Amino acid sequence: MIKLDDALAGVKNLGLDTAPIIYFVEKNPQYDELVTEVFRRIDNSMLVGITSVITFTEVLVQPIRRDDAKLQAETRDRIARADFG
Repeated sequence: MIKLDDALAGVKNLGLDTAPIIYFVEKNPQYDELVTEVFRRIDNSMLVGITSVITFTEVLVQPIRRDDAKLQAETRDRIARADFG
């Protein structure tokens, strides 16, 4: 298995699909350590994270389906501020 440092060698801009953001927000036990490290690197300006407005909508699907207003607000606020730390 390739290590994160090897996978990101020379990478400055990283395109993020919806899944890793959901894994991070929901603290998915299988991927939490990995995505937390990616977002730590973005937070520390080691990487520039890039995503689309569609991701914003997709990340909110489950909180809306669960009728979890608190999680909806927290998710919207974190994404709007790009606060993944």
